[in-house]
Amino acid sequence: MAKAKKPTKSVEKPVDMIQSYKPRQSEVNLSSHVYIPLRNLGGWNENKQVLIPMQFTAMKDDYAPTQYALDCITLAIEAGVVDANRLLETAFSTRDDFDAFIKALRGYGETYWVNERHFHALRELVGDETYAKTYADAADTLEEIYNA
Repeated sequence: MAKAKKPTKSVEKPVDMIQSYKPRQSEVNLSSHVYIPLRNLGGWNENKQVLIPMQFTAMKDDYAPTQYALDCITLAIEAGVVDANRLLETAFSTRDDFDAFIKALRGYGETYWVNERHFHALRELVGDETYAKTYADAADTLEEIYNA
């Protein structure tokens, strides 16, 4: 039987008990200062409970447009106002906006983990959790669905 290897890094073992906590949902705050410049380009209207088609290609920033679009789509799905068969028409102003979102979503996964709210919304859109486990998987599947 092989002997277990010693860790190569010097890591201190925690000595205190981890305090109990209640799990929380990831927060979605469309009033965030990062989102304010994007709000006039479409997205989730909280007052009217409607998803206004987003002009994704007009949104300029590093990560905010992708996060904003995901948050808006997630809130709309949570509110029960999205037809999965009409995501492209419902969420995006043009096909170019959808394609730009897919491209951004594919790269977004290299940096960010799929939070639980996005996961559940993406699972609803792609029909199976297998295709929602990463942003890149969801992007590939959405692209396949809407190119069919």
